Amino acid sequence: ENSFLRDIVLWNNGDSGCDPLDELEYAMLIMTSEGCWENVHPDHLSVFDFTNYISSHPTANVIESFVDSGVMVYPSNHSMSFFEEIKDNRSLVTPVARYGDK
Repeated sequence: ENSFLRDIVLWNNGDSGCDPLDELEYAMLIMTSEGCWENVHPDHLSVFDFTNYISSHPTANVIESFVDSGVMVYPSNHSMSFFEEIKDNRSLVTPVARYGDK
């Protein structure tokens, strides 16, 4: 259970449901009887170990600069598919946990 995240299943039944193209949209706000929620990337609040990746990165100092804050803002000069590729390579990036998971 995670008090910061919640799965909300939306329906798609033509005119009165969600557009199938919205499935991969992020930052979309969703109103429910419990409040307003934002559709975020599946890895939002996830914690990854980039130790092995740093040695193969041409500007390792950029990644290392986030050590003190513990938060890395994804760089705009990389496409999201770039992150998906390195994330899937377990020898470079290791998933640790998701913030708030118990």
